[in-house]
Amino acid sequence: MFEMAKSTNRELTLKLSLEILAQDSGRVFVSRALSDCLQYELQQQNAVVGHLIDRDGTKFLRKLLTAVASKVPNAEFEQVISDPEGHVAGLRRDYLDHDANKSRSVELVEETKRGMSTEFAKRVRGSKATFEEKLDFIYEKAPSLLVGVLEDNEFSRGKAVRLLRQRPMLLRYFYLKLWACLCWEEQGRIEGLGPPKVSNDLIDHEYVLAATFFSGVLSDEPAVNEAYRAVTHLLARA
Repeated sequence: MFEMAKSTNRELTLKLSLEILAQDSGRVFVSRALSDCLQYELQQQNAVVGHLIDRDGTKFLRKLLTAVASKVPNAEFEQVISDPEGHVAGLRRDYLDHDANKSRSVELVEETKRGMSTEFAKRVRGSKATFEEKLDFIYEKAPSLLVGVLEDNEFSRGKAVRLLRQRPMLLRYFYLKLWACLCWEEQGRIEGLGPPKVSNDLIDHEYVLAATFFSGVLSDEPAVNEAYRAVTHLLARA
């Protein structure tokens, strides 16, 4: 929705983006936002598995799709087009602070590099590390990082381990961020990326993470498909 609504020609973009989905709105569901899923798991101390669908969002989107299919605007359509509460501006602040996004991502890459052996770091930098080698590194590092975060959020060691076994969004989040860091480090890619491209990568992560709870992600972007493949392979090991 954000990708469509941030367009300068919002109404046309919305119609073109949704015209196929609008043909079968009853099969369309909306996932809870990544931030909401992470907060749920930290507060409830349980995985968001089985609680991922945003039911209010799904009802809203289906009504919007009805308007697109019928070509008759309704309240939901008008709300998205006019954005009376300024949601798009808020989302721009949250997601499109490009310089801040790149700065945080560079820091994350540097932190990830500190956990690498010298030999592995050289192989990654030279794009010589295999898919399996990268998965092995992530599988070793991610659980300990997650347990540390959980303990910082007042989880007992036992509850942290129990949540880890549920394959929560938090674990998937660490899997994906470490994967992204390895990809960004290959041939120094993060340094050469423009800040807006880093922001786009971060938005793509939201799609990938939601998709890991279902049966796939429909994308023609190789990086998105490879990230989904990596996380699902890691989950199969967990």
